[in-house]
Amino acid sequence: MKNIQLNIKGLNLIVEGASKNVLLEIAEGIFPKYNYTQLCKFENYSSRLSWNFNLTRLFKEQNPPIEKEKRFSLIMEIKDEIMRMHQTLSFLENLIEQNEINFSLEVVESLSNIDCGRTKDTRALGWRKVLKYYAKTADLENFKKVLKLCESGKERNEITTLKSLLVSSYSKLKGLENGLELARLKLFGNKYLYSALSSGIQTSSYDEMKKVLKNITDLGQEDKTAILARTFQQNTKNGNFSLINFNEIYQQIDTMDPKIKFGDFRLRDTLLIDIGMNLKEVDLVIKCRKSIKNNTLKKELRFTEEQLK
Repeated sequence: MKNIQLNIKGLNLIVEGASKNVLLEIAEGIFPKYNYTQLCKFENYSSRLSWNFNLTRLFKEQNPPIEKEKRFSLIMEIKDEIMRMHQTLSFLENLIEQNEINFSLEVVESLSNIDCGRTKDTRALGWRKVLKYYAKTADLENFKKVLKLCESGKERNEITTLKSLLVSSYSKLKGLENGLELARLKLFGNKYLYSALSSGIQTSSYDEMKKVLKNITDLGQEDKTAILARTFQQNTKNGNFSLINFNEIYQQIDTMDPKIKFGDFRLRDTLLIDIGMNLKEVDLVIKCRKSIKNNTLKKELRFTEEQLK
C-alpha cells in the first residue's frame, strides 16, 4: 500500500514540475531495479507513462488486494486526468472480471469531463468495458441500454466484436434457434448468423447442424461449410466419428473456391486441417494433408499423421 501511495505522489509531483532528484529518490524505492535504471539512463524520470505503468504493476501485485473502495479512492487522487483515466479503465477491467458490475457503473461515471481527444464523452470508453460484460452474460436488455452510451460509430470494429460475442453467448444460453432469431434483428443482422451458429458447434451433432443449416437461406455456402466442418471436428474430438460424414464434408471443402481467404491462408486449407486434426484414421489424415495447398499448413497435419503411425 505504501508503495502505491508513493507512486501516486510521484505522478502528482511530475504535474507540479518536481526536480529530477526528488522523483528519482521516490522511484528508487518503488520501481524494479531494471526499470529504475532505465529511468536514470534515458532521463525518463518524469515519464508519466512509466510511472503509470509501474502503478498498474503495484496494484496487480498487491497482496492481499486492496478493497475496491480504497483503490477507487487512490485512483481519484491522481491529478493527471489522462493517467487517472488509464488507471480507471484498468480498474474497471478488474472489477468486471470479478462480476462487480454495480460498482463498475459508479466507476464509469468518474470518467466524465476528461479531454482525451478520442471521444466527446470519456465515459464511453468505460461503457464499452461494461458492454463486454453484458455481451458475455447474454444480458440483451442491458446490452441495448449501454450500447447507446458507447459512441459506437467511433469504434465500429470493437462494437462489431461485442455484438458477435453477445449473439454467441445468447445462443449458448437460450438455444440455437433463439440465437438465430436474435441475429436477424435490425440491431444485429445476417452477418451475425455465424456467431449464433458457432455456439452450436460445441453441442450439436453433425446431422443436427446439417439439418439446421439446410433451413437457413440467408447464410453463404462458404460459411455453412465452415460451420459444418468445425462441428465435424468437435464431434470427432468427442469420439463421434462417421466415415459417411467425413466423405461428405471433405467433398464440400475440397471443391471450395481456393481464392476465399481466412486470415492469411485459404479458407479451404484451414478447414481441411480442422476436419483432419482429430482423426484416428491415418489414411484420412494423409488425404487431408495432400489436399492442402500451403506447405506450412501441411506440417500441421503431418504431426497428427506421425503420431498415428
